[in-house]
Amino acid sequence: FHHIAECLHEFMGKEHLLNTGICYPLGFTFSFPCQQESLASARLTTWTKGFNCSGVVNEDVVKLLQDAIDEKHINAK
Repeated sequence: FHHIAECLHEFMGKEHLLNTGICYPLGFTFSFPCQQESLASARLTTWTKGFNCSGVVNEDVVKLLQDAIDEKHINAK
């Protein structure tokens, strides 16, 4: 999620100067099995496709991405 946030930071801040205080809506597709808890909350149930990153199973992937975005001070929700 930190890599995604870094890519957003590069795109919005350095390439397109979009990090100007306006909060941009953001959607993302996470193609792994999750238990959806709400429109903006889903917990990873298991990794598939050969991926295995520690500390993510049973965690809210939306929150993990939002936390990484917030650490970069990107205005996206």
